[in-house]
Amino acid sequence: MHVVELFIGNRFWDVPNNTEQNFLADKVSTRFGLNYAITDRFTAGFGYTNFDEIYDGFLKYQLVKQRVDTKKSPLSISLFQNFTSRNKQIGPVTTFNANENNLSFVSQVLVAHKFNPRFSLQVSPTFISKQKSVLDEDPSNQFAIGFGARHKIGLHAAVVSEYYYVANPIQSIDTFNTFLVGINWELSYIQLQFHMTNAKNFTEDLFITQTRNNFNFKDGSFHFGFNATFVLDFNKNKL
Repeated sequence: MHVVELFIGNRFWDVPNNTEQNFLADKVSTRFGLNYAITDRFTAGFGYTNFDEIYDGFLKYQLVKQRVDTKKSPLSISLFQNFTSRNKQIGPVTTFNANENNLSFVSQVLVAHKFNPRFSLQVSPTFISKQKSVLDEDPSNQFAIGFGARHKIGLHAAVVSEYYYVANPIQSIDTFNTFLVGINWELSYIQLQFHMTNAKNFTEDLFITQTRNNFNFKDGSFHFGFNATFVLDFNKNKL
């Protein structure tokens, strides 16, 4: 409890047939976040993404902790509730009028199991709800399921991966299921993540349901990411 996490995330990607000469990448999206562990089980956070001009917040509560010394708790189960508010048009799907159609909510049940000290797996049934769909063919409510895995490859490093399947995708544009693979590197109170993904957005309502590119190296469909999380533990009165 009383642990603060400062998050800075970046996604880099190129624009096909772009004539401008840019250093590193054509486009960059950055999310700034602040998370606070109120108790060992309850965490709250909020953030802002500059490219999309999106504010987001979340609440997370751990219902059950996995116990390795008993068969009564083989799983870890957490509840996650997210909301987003956007101030910028992001393509035809998310067009909105002032003070209308700009809120989205994501509810998840996070079910995880640690098989051994190195490997753990998570399944995430997900419900996404928008205030209103601008286009009639697009559902206001969507259902998805996520799969995540983590495998430690050293004392401070791990390979991580995530995939989301959407049961009822939007119809007005072509979308693809989100996939991410990366490396987490823990250094004392700093965690670094280097990853590759087909999603350019950070918030759950967008990257789960509105990823426009497939996971490949062609046509600007491939995005590189770099995240840094700084942990401030006030229980120890030091960084």
